[in-house]
Amino acid sequence: MRWLRAILLFPLGLLWGLFALLKRKCYVVLGLSQKPTIATWVIGNLHAGGQGKTPTIIALYNWLRIESTMPLEIAILSRGYGRKTKGYRRVTHLESAKSVGDEPLEIYHAIKQNTGTIHTENADQILNTEASALSPLSRAKDTSQNNQSSVFVCEDRIQGISNIQQTNPIVNMVLLDDGFQHLKLSALGNIVLTKYHEPFSQDMPLPAGNLREFPHASKNADIILVTHSPNNLSLTDANKWKAKFNRQLGFWGVKAGSSKWINDIYFANYFTTAPIEQSSLKLYSTNGKRLGEGKKIILITGVADARGIVNALHEYTIAHHFEYPDHHSFSINDFNTWSKKFNQTIKTNGVHSTSEIEKVSEHVFVCTRKDYMRIMSLCKEMDLKHKSGKKSNVSDIVDPENQNDHTNSIPTNISDLPFYVCHSEIEILFNEKHQLLNKILTRKLND
Repeated sequence: MRWLRAILLFPLGLLWGLFALLKRKCYVVLGLSQKPTIATWVIGNLHAGGQGKTPTIIALYNWLRIESTMPLEIAILSRGYGRKTKGYRRVTHLESAKSVGDEPLEIYHAIKQNTGTIHTENADQILNTEASALSPLSRAKDTSQNNQSSVFVCEDRIQGISNIQQTNPIVNMVLLDDGFQHLKLSALGNIVLTKYHEPFSQDMPLPAGNLREFPHASKNADIILVTHSPNNLSLTDANKWKAKFNRQLGFWGVKAGSSKWINDIYFANYFTTAPIEQSSLKLYSTNGKRLGEGKKIILITGVADARGIVNALHEYTIAHHFEYPDHHSFSINDFNTWSKKFNQTIKTNGVHSTSEIEKVSEHVFVCTRKDYMRIMSLCKEMDLKHKSGKKSNVSDIVDPENQNDHTNSIPTNISDLPFYVCHSEIEILFNEKHQLLNKILTRKLND
């Protein structure tokens, strides 16, 4: 099917690629790109998505902050794909997936969980109360560390970086979540991701394939990160992959050894964590209990490629999979569908009252952290509507085909549904993590 699509849509893919190539050439020849006054690294794709960019940028942020020997204050800037707002915006606990996008919100919560800073609903009140007993200098430092987010969104990356510098003068490095095609920006360095089993060297531009531009554009990258590599990958097989990759790029006009990344190809293994229970669907936490092996799960995904998640959850029985398009905006109707499915499992297990719902452990909901950001945002939105007196369609879900069945009288508000969340983490293979970080830090030092 993939090759049929490539053949039938080849002319359109060729036109798309030529347009992208001409645009990139124009920016170079006319000198239209701007270099920020702050060290900026882009973590981007040639693919339209699904390469593992979000877990990569979270890992790089944490690794650089922990392992850097130089003073390093890092900000993360994203376009905020899928948000309903425009312009520059700081991501905080008060924001939602609709206001900043699901991926920036996921990055924010992942970083906050890792650093242990405050991110509760009443965080501002807590900080103000605690800060009242501090000296002005200590209070300013405490507020900066606990109440300031390191994640921002702005569709204009140049403007976004400028705003970050103005409002956060201590920031001395920016990681761009995507932006390899944001040609107005001349970054200090570019990291381009590609999947081990589906490299961009053997793909075509849209709509014939899944690329934003010809593979030739990869010459502008400083580092190639090969994502979703086998965890048992041998050095011999890695070198074979590199040789094949270079041969394929030769077809696209990339001469052997001509790319900046020729000595900087790194392999990364991605693994999915065990699902973690969420105590409230309006908050995200990593402190819940892990889901035990062998459980039956109802899987919810709205990502670019759910195959990896399905394969990673092989220890569980997937009773049903609600699969949605990437960045799908969850609605009350979706909640109703999930609740109905959960009610069916309750009937199967012979539960007769609300208090017995907690005893039903055979079926639970599992979703990715990215999907949970949108679920959490909708739950907050529904809660606000409820407090304002507006009716919500999610309350007592009754199957009209079985209205006389006493088990359908069990109230299953969305907050009653047992949700577990998993996410991807990254490991650089062949003990080359420090080499990768040194590449980034040395470039900054010499800038």
